[in-house]
Amino acid sequence: MAAECIRVVILLALLAISASSPSPANANGSDTDLAALLAFKAQLSDPLGVLARTWTSNLGGLRRLRYLILSRNSLSNTIPPALGNLSRLVSLDLGHNQLSGQIPPELLLRLHNLGKIVLTRNNLRGQIPSHLFNNTPSLTYIDFGNNSLSGPVPTGLASLTMLEVLSLQLNQLSGPLHQAMYNKSRLQVMALVANNNLTGPIPDNQSFSLPMLRYFGLAQNNFVGQFPPGLASCQYLQKLSLSVNSFVDVVPTWLTKLTQLEALSLGDNDLSGLIPATLSNLSNLNYLDLSRGNLEGEIPPEVGLMQELSYLHLEANNLTGAIPYTFEHLVSLATLDLSSNNLSGTIPMFLANFSYLTTLNLSFNKLEGQIPGGGVFSNLTLQSLTGNAGLCGSPSLGFSPCLEKHPSVNRNFLKILLPAIGVAFGALGIFLYVSMRRRHKRKGEVKASTDPSDIICHQLVSHHELSRATNNFSDKNLLGSGSFGKVFKGQLSSGLVVAVKVLDMHQEQAIRSFDAECRVLRMARHRNLIKILNTCSNLDWRALVLEYMPNGSLEALLHHSQGIRHFGFLERLGVMLDVSMAMEYLHHEHYDVVLHCDLKPSNVLFNEDMTAHVADFGIARLLLGDEGSMICASMP
Repeated sequence: MAAECIRVVILLALLAISASSPSPANANGSDTDLAALLAFKAQLSDPLGVLARTWTSNLGGLRRLRYLILSRNSLSNTIPPALGNLSRLVSLDLGHNQLSGQIPPELLLRLHNLGKIVLTRNNLRGQIPSHLFNNTPSLTYIDFGNNSLSGPVPTGLASLTMLEVLSLQLNQLSGPLHQAMYNKSRLQVMALVANNNLTGPIPDNQSFSLPMLRYFGLAQNNFVGQFPPGLASCQYLQKLSLSVNSFVDVVPTWLTKLTQLEALSLGDNDLSGLIPATLSNLSNLNYLDLSRGNLEGEIPPEVGLMQELSYLHLEANNLTGAIPYTFEHLVSLATLDLSSNNLSGTIPMFLANFSYLTTLNLSFNKLEGQIPGGGVFSNLTLQSLTGNAGLCGSPSLGFSPCLEKHPSVNRNFLKILLPAIGVAFGALGIFLYVSMRRRHKRKGEVKASTDPSDIICHQLVSHHELSRATNNFSDKNLLGSGSFGKVFKGQLSSGLVVAVKVLDMHQEQAIRSFDAECRVLRMARHRNLIKILNTCSNLDWRALVLEYMPNGSLEALLHHSQGIRHFGFLERLGVMLDVSMAMEYLHHEHYDVVLHCDLKPSNVLFNEDMTAHVADFGIARLLLGDEGSMICASMP
């Protein structure tokens, strides 16, 4: 299909050249271009992947070519330096391929008219050549994201006065940015997320001028100082992502000037002070992350006025007081994380009425009283509420039933009952003491064992930890890839080997797939279902930490085992029983009926004991048991 598309493009180019000016002055140039196009076209006679292997041939001769768009064609090999001879080129797009090696230093030397260059989502490595952008004054769009580029950000970028979009995210770039990068009158997108080693302070108001900025993403790096106050003048800013850095600051009040803001992520920095009540002026805000800092005081009731909020992350701070009653207005919430604070009072009953709420974490606070029923609470696990000793009313999660108070209890009865209880507890204490003494006299000790997977379920897992565990998401750790992301093998600092599923945030369906898997698997408990051990998410990056299945998939066992493992009738029958029991659980025993919608051999995985586990619930559907209706958890 890719080869056919290229043939059509070349045919149009041939027609254009043949119809060009017939004057003798232009004849030689047209003949040269025509010969080069015909030579390139000759390479496309084989539709079975020939383009991917031989695409570099003869391209350098197309001297009058203006647009070269070869994205999503599985192109391999290195970028040919001969592309630098296409001096009339306006747009060069080689994104979403399998190109490797380094960027040729002379690639853009003669491309003075180039306005757009896209090399995203390849396997490019090494440094970006320091003089790559010295002769490209017309560049407006640069996307080198999702590669393995390293070294400093070229200073030549600072001289590109026409630049509107700069994306270098998800690489391994390091060092400070040139101060002039923060002073560009046309720049709309600066995406430098997840390079991990970009450093330095950001200039103050006098040197910071990005009046057209719409997206500013520096998350998951090592920037220091205060949040740049110059952002207050960016009246068109829609997404601000500065999380996971080394900023030291309060939550700035100047943020309220950014009336177009839809997503704000400042978490995983040294945040201190109070949450400003004036944040409620950001009426368009959909995503708010102020997690993992040192914020104090109560959550302002005004936060409940931000009715567009879908994601609210305030976990791992020092917040006190009750959950504001004004949260009842946040009916669009899909994720609410208030864990690891010092919140007190009861859990508001209205949270059970939020139809979009699929992820709720209130663990490790000082909450007490009745746990609500229905809604999101129907599928909560102990992990979401643990660490609140005063909660009651959910025996299935290990919480005792709530005791009803009877003020008219007969006092004489209590005078008899209380001493009897005291005697009973005393006898029980003596019995336990004698039993413990006998145990200590036995030979050997019984050592308590703790499942490492249970430990990781109660810990916060950061992007840095997952990056370290997977060797910076190395291809050597890649277990597989799908339409919504990739799965890597990793070993956490605790020694536990896990599978890390990283979602492709460029696809809206991937975000819905993440929510779907969380919703289906967070309450599911069955020996034949894959288990979510933890999650890691922020504005720009989401991942699931899953059980690692060392024996691969049923598909590999059926078609690629080559006799290495015996898979006879009894083994096949065992797999059928395992899968059928998982489906019976999802259809008949789970609180909500779950329809997997994608059951196939590649989604049946085996652990070390060859027990089958059903995985990948990214497009699952749920039949709500309380309403008899069906919702689609990932696709619209």
